[in-house]
Amino acid sequence: MAKKKILYLYEKNKKSGFGHFYRSKNYFEYLRNFFNITFSNFNNFSYLNKKQNFDLYIFDLKKYELKFFKRNKLFDKSITFDNFNNICSIINISIFDHNPRIGGNRLKGNKFVYINPKKFLQFKKKNDKKKQIFISIGSEDKKNLLPRIINKLKKEKINYDFKIHLPTIKKKINKTNQVKYLKDFIESEYCIVNGGMTMIEAIFLKKRCIIIPQTKYEKKFAEYLKKEKIINHIGLHEIKKLNYSKKTTKRRKKLSFENRGNYHFKKVINSILTKNSIMRKNVS
Repeated sequence: MAKKKILYLYEKNKKSGFGHFYRSKNYFEYLRNFFNITFSNFNNFSYLNKKQNFDLYIFDLKKYELKFFKRNKLFDKSITFDNFNNICSIINISIFDHNPRIGGNRLKGNKFVYINPKKFLQFKKKNDKKKQIFISIGSEDKKNLLPRIINKLKKEKINYDFKIHLPTIKKKINKTNQVKYLKDFIESEYCIVNGGMTMIEAIFLKKRCIIIPQTKYEKKFAEYLKKEKIINHIGLHEIKKLNYSKKTTKRRKKLSFENRGNYHFKKVINSILTKNSIMRKNVS
C-alpha cells in the first residue's frame, strides 16, 4: 500500500523572517522518516500542487488568507500553525493560542515545542572572560527598538561584547548571514530578543534572556512564560539587571519544554491520515 503524500509549506522572506522556516525544518527532518513528505517554500505551492495530488497539506505561514484555502479546496485536508484569525484547516496547532474563541479544532501547549539539537552541535559556547550578548528583535523593527536597546546598554554601562543582528527586512538573506546569526547566538551567554522562535530556542539552551516583545501576541506569550517562571525579564527597563546577572535566573524554574513536539505532531498527522477522530486537548 502506497504511503499517503504530504506537502509541507513554510514561509521564508525578509518580511516574515526565518522563524516559520526553522520550525518547519525541525519538524520535517523528523517526519520524513515516517511519511512521504515534500518540503518547500509556500511560493512553490501552485507548481507542486499541479504536479501531483497530495493527501494532506501542512502550512506554517505568517498570514492565512481564507480565499486561498477556499479556491484550492484545502479546508478538509490541511493543518495550520499559529493561525489566530480564521478557520481554514482541519486543525490548528500553536504553543500558545492567542485567539481560542475562533473555535474549530485547536491544539495548543508546550508539548508542541521541538528544537532539533543537531542544529547547534557545530558551534560551541565561548569560554572567554568577556561576556557576550546576542541581540536580535526579529524580521522587522516597527517600533525602532534596536537603537533604544543600544542606548540603554550604553547608559547602564554594560561592558559586554555585543553581537547585533539587524532585522531580516534590512539585510540580504543568504547562507553566510544565517551561519553568522546562529554562531553568534550559540556562543552568547546572554541574549536580548523578541518573543518569537529565537526566544524559544534561547529557553531551550538555558540562556539568560531579556525579552523585548514587538507585537501584542509576543507580549501576551512572554507574559505567560513569565507567569510560569520560565523567563524572568520583559522590557527595556530589565537591561540594567545584566550588571548583576547571577541574580537573573534565581526565579526561573526547571525548563518546562519536554522537546517532544515532533512525536506529538506525528500523532496528530497519523490521526488525520487514518481518519481517526482527533481529541482536542489543551495543555497549559
